Amino acid sequence: PTPTPTPTPTPQPSELLTLAQDAYALGDWETARQGYAQMRAFPLGPEENAQATLGLAQTLIATDAFSDAIQLLGDYLILNPTAPEAPEARLILARALNAAEMPLAAAEQYLALLSSTPSLSPYLYEWLGDAYRAGGTPEEALAAYANVLASPLNVSQQVFVREKRALLYAGLGDYTAALAEYDAILAVAQIPAYRARIAYQAADTARLFGDLDEAYARFYNIIATYPQENYAHQALVHLVNANQPVDEMLRGLINYHAGSYTPAIAAFYRIINAGKVPADEPRYYAGMSYLESGEAQLAAEEFARLLADYPQSAYAGSALLRLGQAREALGLTERALTAYEAVSIDFPEHPRAAEGLRRAAELLERTGALEESAAAFETLATRYPEDSGAPAARFRAGLNYYRADNPTAAIASWERLLAWYPSATQAQAARFWIGKTHLVAGETISATTMLNAAAAQAPWSFYGLRASELLAGEAPFTPAEGALLPCGSPAEQAEAEAWLINWLGLDPATEVSALSPTLQSDARLQRGALLLRAGYFDQARTELEAVRTQHDYDPLAQYQLALWFRDIGLYRSSIIAASTIRQLHPTSEITEVPRFLGCLSYPTYYAELVEPNAAEFDLDPLVIYALIRQESLFEGFATSHAAAHGLMQVIPPTGQEIHAALGWPPNYETRDLYRPLVSVRFGAWYLARQRDRFAGALTPALAGYNGGPGNAARWLERAGGDIDLFTELIAFNETRTYVERLTEHYARYQWLYTAP
Repeated sequence: PTPTPTPTPTPQPSELLTLAQDAYALGDWETARQGYAQMRAFPLGPEENAQATLGLAQTLIATDAFSDAIQLLGDYLILNPTAPEAPEARLILARALNAAEMPLAAAEQYLALLSSTPSLSPYLYEWLGDAYRAGGTPEEALAAYANVLASPLNVSQQVFVREKRALLYAGLGDYTAALAEYDAILAVAQIPAYRARIAYQAADTARLFGDLDEAYARFYNIIATYPQENYAHQALVHLVNANQPVDEMLRGLINYHAGSYTPAIAAFYRIINAGKVPADEPRYYAGMSYLESGEAQLAAEEFARLLADYPQSAYAGSALLRLGQAREALGLTERALTAYEAVSIDFPEHPRAAEGLRRAAELLERTGALEESAAAFETLATRYPEDSGAPAARFRAGLNYYRADNPTAAIASWERLLAWYPSATQAQAARFWIGKTHLVAGETISATTMLNAAAAQAPWSFYGLRASELLAGEAPFTPAEGALLPCGSPAEQAEAEAWLINWLGLDPATEVSALSPTLQSDARLQRGALLLRAGYFDQARTELEAVRTQHDYDPLAQYQLALWFRDIGLYRSSIIAASTIRQLHPTSEITEVPRFLGCLSYPTYYAELVEPNAAEFDLDPLVIYALIRQESLFEGFATSHAAAHGLMQVIPPTGQEIHAALGWPPNYETRDLYRPLVSVRFGAWYLARQRDRFAGALTPALAGYNGGPGNAARWLERAGGDIDLFTELIAFNETRTYVERLTEHYARYQWLYTAP
């Protein structure tokens, strides 16, 4: 007979809760929804019921099921209006109501929260004002914002609230009050670009209300005070269109800085043709306008005329440098070199004389004249040894001699660098390259001596690590064999805490892992935790980071916060806190602190996503961990200045490309990049694609991940396939630093998580 199968045990509520919470943290909405829904089918106690309800509501919001979330939370609050979880429920409900375009209903929740959770009042009043404003009740919005201003605020919060009030007053026709708000902002704001914007909004408000004298006075102030800001150009347009007189030089400069080159040139030529003042300054900026707009021939003519007519002008040295740029753009290499080199000959004391020599050396390098380029870099360092670029010039000279197959001259250049600038950041690089040059020549003893010196100088820096790899005959990013070691056992934590007690001279009985009474009583921690649970990530991070930075020099507080942040899922702050402890310790390197602390600094969060994707795409999981740490510090909701999203910082166009290739996930949207399960899979696929493009080499693959695969391919071709030369020839500073940091992160991950 066929055996009767053993029934699958029905998951218990606690198991379903863990399953659902984990799925939600990974961005697996369907699994989270099913887990919470199944859990709610059980008879639950008050705490379990709240966790299931709030978790399900958050999941519904994540999938745009706002109406379902509103109904669910509304029912919960009717039955549990005073439950400990009610404030969190109201915050989540307000999010759902705003997303469903029901701002006045959201306002009701904020009002209820003002009574139950007054510690949130600065946020609640601002959100209440936003809700009233969106709901078309501006008077109520103004009253709410007034309550915000009565609360303790930092300058950023204050000015943003005042800006909203100014717009409301303008909408209500209260011109005087609107202007007063803008002036209050200008009394405290410091950032020039922001001040220019606010000043422009104030001036434009005066214009719209017909107070033209006030408007023009404010526009004049903007163009005089912030000529390089875009808002100065907008102010200038208003003044010109109103036939208000504007100084021609100022008019030209504002247009130039705004990239409006044709009217800039016209203004400069009106000055030149008037003949009332020396024409060197307007000619210089006319030339710059031509140069920036791509009219290199006209630019060259302007700079040449300036040099002929005003050889002693304060602009002459800069004009000669720009003449070189114009000639270079025209393909006149020899004449460009003559101009660049003449800057230091004709104007040896000019602040940009060394720049002329550097540009000449770089032009020679780009044209393949490597030995001549090296000599030019040497000339720069010899003539201007105190220039901040002199050590880099000597290093680059050696590198170009090396590329020109002149190892003797290369080593001599690097040795001069070490003699002149032994403490420069390029000193370790020089030792590394001297060692590599000897190694390429088969001079093993000399190579070993210098590579060991490079490795000893800073073992965990990029050049120290590469020196050690060369000595071991290993390629960059060579994976270790075997499974990853676990980290974070109770025994390792106890060891770390004993080390901390010993270092800080604490009583051995001190409980170091729990938050101190000082931290526990800090209202910002409680506010931040509540806001984080309710999905208000930016506000939560602001509150919690303020606590962390306040205790920047307290290792014990940083340790306690590192654990607490980790436990609430604020991984970025946890990593920074743990790293701060290492930086405060006299011997801060990863090998000199307990392994538990190292693992807090270099964690393996999201292992359930990283390791299967690494296996599928044949990547070392430690490379992915290192990449995530560099990209986002494991913060899933991170967004970069370039609009890269999520853990692995995939930009939207690349995300669309990867989705098309994978055909997953269904109904993909850009915001899916914030879901860890999407971000990790997309990032791993894209990195594997770059690796395959570069025949398995991860260094150019990582450079391509950050700086674009086409650029990485060009740099690798220029390097002749030499990985170390490739890194030196990366043209983007950000990408070069990215490759170096990933090398350093990967080495630390290997040390922590692989067997010796």
